[in-house]
Amino acid sequence: MSALDQAVDLITLYEGFRPTPYADVTGTPTVGYGSTIWNGHRVTLTSPQSVTEAEARQQVASAAQHVLTTLQGAVRAPLTDNQWAALTSFTYNVGLTAALGSTLLREVNAGNIASAADQFLRWNLSKGRVIPGLTNRRQKERSVFLGGVNV
Repeated sequence: MSALDQAVDLITLYEGFRPTPYADVTGTPTVGYGSTIWNGHRVTLTSPQSVTEAEARQQVASAAQHVLTTLQGAVRAPLTDNQWAALTSFTYNVGLTAALGSTLLREVNAGNIASAADQFLRWNLSKGRVIPGLTNRRQKERSVFLGGVNV
């Protein structure tokens, strides 16, 4: 399975599917599998769209491909497909700006894979409080990154 396919599976596993707009744990309007943009427009809670699971998965795949391509331009260390998948899932969730400026990425680029893996676990907060779902997601991303478990 390719890094992109693994990333999409990981993202959809933890984002969960909702066919209509909803406020995520941070209060951000979201639809499908955690998409904040749909058809080029920011999702609002009053957005009229209802999306199918297939449409939402395609949206994730498209966004994940963009994330992966951007990461491939920023990462200087050789990575396995599992490492790319975990890093793509993480970045899809926290955003490119946060990921590209993170200690996690600096550790990856320094070739400190074990230290980079531990950085996943630091990203489990929302508005200063621990979110159990993020803790679970980061543990899974870390495990995938270390190659100990597949998606």
